[in-house]
Amino acid sequence: MEIIQGNNNVLSELITLGDYVRQLMNASKDATEVERILESNDGYKNVTVFSVIEMANITFKAKTDNAPNVGDANSHTDLLVDKQGRDVGTMKGQGWKIASLPDDSVVSWYHETAETPLGRIETAGIWNSSAIWAGQWQSLFAAGVSGDVMGKIGVRQLYQDIPREKYLTLIVLVPLDQIKSLIKK
Repeated sequence: MEIIQGNNNVLSELITLGDYVRQLMNASKDATEVERILESNDGYKNVTVFSVIEMANITFKAKTDNAPNVGDANSHTDLLVDKQGRDVGTMKGQGWKIASLPDDSVVSWYHETAETPLGRIETAGIWNSSAIWAGQWQSLFAAGVSGDVMGKIGVRQLYQDIPREKYLTLIVLVPLDQIKSLIKK
C-alpha cells in the first residue's frame, strides 16, 4: 500500500510520474532517454531523473534484524553509485518507525539529504516500511534545494534489494511550474 499524505493531488501526481519513469527504465531506457520522452510525449520540460544504487551504512536501534517494529529508529550515511559502480553522491538521514496500520504494517517517518553532482535534494515524509520489506517500492516527497535541481520537486522512490544493505533509488524532479495539479486552468 502506497501512502498518500492526506488529500494531496501534487504528491499523488508525482508518485504516478515516478512509477511511470520506473516503467520506462524497466523497458531498458536510460535516464537521458526518459527525460526526452517526458518532454516530447508528456510535456514535462527540464525533468531530472536520477537512478542509482544506494549502498546502505545504517546505524540501527531496532528490536529485530529481519523486520521493522514500532519504536525502531535509524540514521544512515549511504553511498550512491551509478550502474558502472562510480560514486555519485551520498544520502544521509534519519528514520523513525512511528505507528502500525490495522494490517500490522509499520509506518515510518524519514528525513534525508542527498548530495549529488546535480545539487542537494531534500526528502521527507511517511512510507510503509513493511511494504519495503515485502519487496514493494515506496515514495517520499523530494525537493531540489541547490545546484541544477533547485526549484524542482518530485519523489524519491526506494526498493530494498538486499535487506539493510543495498537499495535501488529513483529520484524524479520536475520544475515547480510544470506540476499539472498546481496549474489553474
